[in-house]
Amino acid sequence: MCIDATGSMGHLIEEVKSAALTFHDKLQTKCSAKQKKIGQLRVKVIIFRDYWADPQEMAMIESEFFDLETQGSDFENFVRKIKESGGGDEPENGLEALALALQSLCILSMNIAFILTELCLLKALYNKALRATCRPRNT
Repeated sequence: MCIDATGSMGHLIEEVKSAALTFHDKLQTKCSAKQKKIGQLRVKVIIFRDYWADPQEMAMIESEFFDLETQGSDFENFVRKIKESGGGDEPENGLEALALALQSLCILSMNIAFILTELCLLKALYNKALRATCRPRNT
């Protein structure tokens, strides 16, 4: 779970934290409706800001993996402490956070990585990826 905690998230950060904290219950409800059971759900939180504008120790903060059945209160405490700050004018480190999340995944189980950020960052990330993949080759 990658969370944008830059200053521009000030108007959204409480909503993002609420979405993170209710994720487990909502997922269980959806799975129950389809007669599916979650055996174990582990979540890692990666808080990202901006490597160019913020101190290195604040640019990318990652938690341990939390087993939401047994460590739900630890997960909640970690998420509730997230405060928005910093960031620059360039798109934040969403791709780097997502890469860090993907490196943490276990190949022996089902994995989901997602990013919680403002829409303009997602558009910038999409356009950056699109330019990288659609760039003409030199022949």
